[in-house]
Amino acid sequence: MVKCGPRAEKFQPIMNLKSITVPLKPIKQELRPMGPRDLFYDGKQTYQLLMTYKFQIEKSCIVTPNVPLLSEHLYESDYCGYMWSIYDINNAYMFSGGSYPDRFSTKLEEGEYSMILQVRHYCKDALEQAKGTLASVNCKLASPIAVDSYESWPSCKNAEKFTSCLLQRGQMKAVYFSFPTIENLPIHASAGSFLCGHLVLSRCELTKTTLPVTFDVKLYTQMDMPKKKKKSLTLVPDVERKISSFSVDELMYRYKVWLMARRGLAASNLLYAELVEQEGGDVVYCTLTRLIYLMKYQMAGYQQEVYNLSVKLLNLIDRNQLIVFFGGNRDLDPDWTKKKNKMEYLKTATLVALFAKGTVILSMIRKNLDQKLADVFVAYGALEFPKVLHDASGMYFGDSTFSTDESSTSNGSSEKEDNEMSSVEAQTQEGTSEKKNSENAEEPKPDNWYASFKICDVEAILLEMLQLVDMDHPLLVPFCCNYAIYTGRYFWAVALLEKLLKEDPKRKELKALKVSLIQKIGWFHVADNLINGILVKHPPSQRLL
Repeated sequence: MVKCGPRAEKFQPIMNLKSITVPLKPIKQELRPMGPRDLFYDGKQTYQLLMTYKFQIEKSCIVTPNVPLLSEHLYESDYCGYMWSIYDINNAYMFSGGSYPDRFSTKLEEGEYSMILQVRHYCKDALEQAKGTLASVNCKLASPIAVDSYESWPSCKNAEKFTSCLLQRGQMKAVYFSFPTIENLPIHASAGSFLCGHLVLSRCELTKTTLPVTFDVKLYTQMDMPKKKKKSLTLVPDVERKISSFSVDELMYRYKVWLMARRGLAASNLLYAELVEQEGGDVVYCTLTRLIYLMKYQMAGYQQEVYNLSVKLLNLIDRNQLIVFFGGNRDLDPDWTKKKNKMEYLKTATLVALFAKGTVILSMIRKNLDQKLADVFVAYGALEFPKVLHDASGMYFGDSTFSTDESSTSNGSSEKEDNEMSSVEAQTQEGTSEKKNSENAEEPKPDNWYASFKICDVEAILLEMLQLVDMDHPLLVPFCCNYAIYTGRYFWAVALLEKLLKEDPKRKELKALKVSLIQKIGWFHVADNLINGILVKHPPSQRLL
């Protein structure tokens, strides 16, 4: 409700939100005595309370930490002092601060961070009472969020926004504000978070230099806002079909494919041999699952089979049809939305096959030149198995993530697998055991099957992948990195490694590869700085003061 002053004014409410403040709860608390240098002159012991907070920045922004309980009472506080420090996911020190939080602001990039708060006092009981102290992080928005205003509830339902009106002296006017659509926030808005901004009710038009009167506004969120889903590479076949539409034979076929990606190498080979000979099966689905399984866990000894599977998968898919579908005019095809999911699945399968084929060619060329292969395979973490038994409603029946247990990825099936084997798998192995006994020993692979590989083949694969996706695709970035390393374009390779490390900062092999490439460029001072900085980024222990 707004009341006009002693003269008529033009009422034009404008509300803009410019920052968001998120409360933080400590996830770890530790009370311990301080060192000898922090004792009083009479030898009296002092203690410190260390509280650790975690927060994640989803978009680069200016951050201002604050401890409301202590920040506004510097000299009147019962505690001897306090201080907080910010560290990134690699425990690298970012910045510190204390009282007067407005003086301590810095720009943080996207990533996970931890804040350690240290409170000092000579009385342990006082520090016990300070446990659980809440902190907050204020993030400045890149662009202000405008809040819509309405004259009444019916106008709010009809989306009729309030513009302006002339109020006479002493007249009262009601105005309603709706909760804004919050998107692209730099930090996740949890329950208790609030957006800060300013409200302008009227503008003085007597002089252009007079500033409008502003009022501080806080808009609280009552519940956790939905988190953003990270983009991931998923392979979803038959998205237009429901589970009830599958026959028993189709369900058995898909379950065997599911088992093929979860058992040891011997069981996987037997299942694949049976599925290939079965009529009426989804050859693309089966071949794709087999290809990803070999690339992720058996790449070193099955490079020729990986190459043959990738060629087979590419022959099963009409790539020209994919280019026409995604590059053509959508308005001319009325069924474009119905075909999109299926074509997206085929496009992803094509990219996986091209990536596998190009990776094998690169590794074989490097092997011919007697070069190390340790810096070639950097991209297998981007591959995921096809989802099994997809329901049209979006629910998946059965988790298709491959187990990382060593017993399930070793050569041959372990005793644990034999004991836990399902009846379906037991029937499968019984049916294929006779075939296995009748087969002769595996023929030796020719040594020169890769003699015709050339670097122009890799460049052709790269151009074909660029016809389907852009350079930021999770498969294209590591593939280009491998290609840049082989061709000696180390500057490009270092830039691509920066993208990979930004997505997964914990991969030490990528950091070591980055240092070696910088040494090949000749920037030894930069390489020495990175090597010496490992102790700073990964210290065995940290001391705030």
